Amino acid sequence: MQKQAISYARFSSTKQKDGDSENRQADLYAQFCREHHLTPTTAMIDRGYSGFHGVHRSKGHFGRFLIAVKAGEIAKGTVLVVESWDRFSRERIDVSFATVCEILRSGIEIGVCDLFEIFSDKDVGSSKINMIFNDLQRSWRESKRKSDMGIRNQAKRRETGKKIRQCPSWISLENGEFKLNDYAETVKKAISLAINGHGVRRIIKLTGAKRGLAKILRSRALIRENQYYVHKNGVRIPVGNPISTLPTKLLLDITTYCL
Repeated sequence: MQKQAISYARFSSTKQKDGDSENRQADLYAQFCREHHLTPTTAMIDRGYSGFHGVHRSKGHFGRFLIAVKAGEIAKGTVLVVESWDRFSRERIDVSFATVCEILRSGIEIGVCDLFEIFSDKDVGSSKINMIFNDLQRSWRESKRKSDMGIRNQAKRRETGKKIRQCPSWISLENGEFKLNDYAETVKKAISLAINGHGVRRIIKLTGAKRGLAKILRSRALIRENQYYVHKNGVRIPVGNPISTLPTKLLLDITTYCL
């Protein structure tokens, strides 16, 4: 009788949704099952959930899978299939390695596509366990380096007041200059309606505004301010006070429209 397989796929950035990450991981899962004579069952995917900050554990399918494992709801001998160890986790090595050991002790096996290997509780104490440890540590170090680099770059931008390419939805960056785009007219109408007491749902209906309008109406970008953030344990934390990065003349139309 063939063992059952559960697929777990993950990518950190929602931008990757438009790429081939999801399809590639699905194809590798199918191929892995064929070559290891596994029966594919459930497919779990965490879209836009960080494996470095553990968001996939606290909010995603991965966390729910771990709960099911602890509750004994996953049959022993089932194989959890991932593309690579960095899809499984990019958390600190003590956290990620402990999670691996917990799953293996429960009788669940872990298949890793890029290694063409299936790991089980029998491998604890063998040379295979060193392979797992080293790959998990490499994944964490890689993400830690990128995180530290991003924090340093944000600090540098704060010090210099340098323009950043991530703009509000109603602003475009063209040839190094900020400009109001076509959506700015919708934002102007939305602000006017909000000032006159209309709710967000009514404003969206009247203007055809995008979802996320409530966030726009609360944005400090409307008064030229830009707030920098860092992410810790999946929580966005403001760094310092807001600074002015958008030119006054750009917002003159919107601010005078509202006054």
